[in-house]
Amino acid sequence: MLGGDSRMRGYYMGALRDKTAIDAQMELRIPAWSIFGLSTFVGAGQVAPRYGVLQLNDFWVSYGGGLRIKVDSRNNTNLHFDMGFGRGNIKAFYINFAEAF
Repeated sequence: MLGGDSRMRGYYMGALRDKTAIDAQMELRIPAWSIFGLSTFVGAGQVAPRYGVLQLNDFWVSYGGGLRIKVDSRNNTNLHFDMGFGRGNIKAFYINFAEAF
């Protein structure tokens, strides 16, 4: 399954599902001021019935950004607010503790 708050943010959890999946994501986290930070992310993934039929020309893409608020400096824990976007005008908003990865 791809989608949700940790894999392919922007799509709802399980929006992309089959027996095999491949995905990659990157996130840039930037300290902004005091306990606040910003992030931007992009992901690409694909699902298929088996690895042999995955194709490099049909990846689903997600992207977005968010705000980080450090709630525990000792354990480096953030409260984060992310807005993700995907194919077909799909969008999703996430509020979570810790990080997606």
